[in-house]
Amino acid sequence: MKKLMSASAALALALVLFGATSAKAEWTWSPFGVGIAAPVQIPWTTSNVYGLRLTGLFGYNNDVYGVSWGIANSASGNTGSLEAGLFNCVFGEGAGVEVGLVNYNMSYAGLTVGGLNWNNADSYGLGINVINANQAEFGGGQIGGINYSLRIAGGQVGFFNLADDVDGFQIGVVNACERMRGIQIGFVNLITEGPLPIMVVANGNF
Repeated sequence: MKKLMSASAALALALVLFGATSAKAEWTWSPFGVGIAAPVQIPWTTSNVYGLRLTGLFGYNNDVYGVSWGIANSASGNTGSLEAGLFNCVFGEGAGVEVGLVNYNMSYAGLTVGGLNWNNADSYGLGINVINANQAEFGGGQIGGINYSLRIAGGQVGFFNLADDVDGFQIGVVNACERMRGIQIGFVNLITEGPLPIMVVANGNF
């Protein structure tokens, strides 16, 4: 046990020293990233990773393209990768595949799978999550228990589907929107600015 603890401490120290050295040397990118918890990682947090990133407890870089795996994966810039972890966070534009308990993005294009997926800006693709939430326009499909989008061009399939504007369809137990150009299929269907504000089984507006 003492040897293991000593080895872990030595690794952490090496990562800190190496990361600090890389920052001073302005190491802008690396094909490989590894760490325990940022800033105990290489390359430094301001560097880009183009390849494989093993983040450990928490990894933080600028742009990440390739594969990112760990407990918490985070990028301050853009991503184009497969991200797998309990928590995935992209503060720029993300693309590819995200698999996690919580996926948080400024904007995303691709596939997200997990518990909660939250996008702040226009996003595109397919979200398969317990809760899908998009605060702007979403182009594609949302499949989950609860689906929300400010505007959606595509479809929502779930227990509860909610949007301000829908171009496409909603299929669920409860479907609700303000404006619809398409069809709703469910137990309760609400289109507050439609010709029939509430219907059972189906509703629509074209």
